[in-house]
Amino acid sequence: MQLKRPTLWPHIRSWEKKAAGSSGAFRLATGPLVVVDRELARSVLLDSQSYLESSAFLRTQTYFPLPPDARRVAIGGLIRVLGAHPAKSAADLAGYVPAGRWLRNHAWGVLYMRRYFADVLACERGGPLEGLIDDFVAGKTIGDDVAGRLARMPDEVRDALHRDVTAELDRAEVDPAEPRDLVDVVRSLDLELPGSDRGELYLRLLQSVIGFTGTALEWAVILADKHPEFAAALRSGADCRHFLVEGQRLYPTAWRLLRQARVAHQIGGHEVRPDDDVIIATSTLHRRADYWPDTSEYRPDRWRAETVARDRAFMPFGQGKGMCPGREAAYSSIEAALTALFQTYRVDVRVSRWRRPYTRALLAPPRGRVRFRQAQ
Repeated sequence: MQLKRPTLWPHIRSWEKKAAGSSGAFRLATGPLVVVDRELARSVLLDSQSYLESSAFLRTQTYFPLPPDARRVAIGGLIRVLGAHPAKSAADLAGYVPAGRWLRNHAWGVLYMRRYFADVLACERGGPLEGLIDDFVAGKTIGDDVAGRLARMPDEVRDALHRDVTAELDRAEVDPAEPRDLVDVVRSLDLELPGSDRGELYLRLLQSVIGFTGTALEWAVILADKHPEFAAALRSGADCRHFLVEGQRLYPTAWRLLRQARVAHQIGGHEVRPDDDVIIATSTLHRRADYWPDTSEYRPDRWRAETVARDRAFMPFGQGKGMCPGREAAYSSIEAALTALFQTYRVDVRVSRWRRPYTRALLAPPRGRVRFRQAQ
């Protein structure tokens, strides 16, 4: 008998009903406090006194997260290598998918972005590192965090990957003064990274580059197939950013942000103790009817007003010091990929109406398939 993969989507949607009758926060039976109010969420994300510093990617077994100076160097290096990412032609970008084949959601988008950002991950380095990257993408990014398989990557396999990547990084030739890829970024840190920490940090940064973008790309293809005006804009080469942003409002890839309390305090009338987990429910904030007119409708035109994101509850990349530094590169890469695909191919999407978004570490689209056929 084949077991169904458990999705968290029904639980997340139930938070919307709880939000309406709450003081802006409520506690789950499992312990964490869920924040569903815009101002409370901002106060948590901007509060460096009541909460431990946090980063989903700039951390290792030894550092949780990296020290501030090391984080600044890593973020600066990441922004530089993303900014230096060479522009590619529409033909190059379209060629990142096998034309004519049905491709599986929860995989094809991540594999596309693995190719798109190949120079960012390991610029022309080749050798064993490329194989280790592929193993991580298949086993961790796709297998655990997007597809959410029941049999997750065993700890010993993950630890072995960290060790093997560390060994390859230590052997690599690097240029700390002018980083060209994530290898240079990690090796340029003036920080003692013991054991396999170097490999772990590298893979976490890799995950930050391709995990979000690959999943958001799959969502965007489904939405463009469902909304002809989106597809038409892509084929004409028009600005499509508002279509992407509205997709992230309805289906934020990072559906929650997690913070850990440092000291005792209160949120929305709830006592918070040291070490308590506090969840910022991004997906709930993005769908609250009191913040968003026609909240369940896909309405890209709402983003024509430049103040919408500021005036309402919208935080797909977080806020404050922990805000994702690669957000502009993420949107740009997704838009470039979509434009190349829709200008080159006829796009076929098969997703059953009854299927719900698949949610584990990331909020991924429903299971389904997509096919790119050469345009006549």
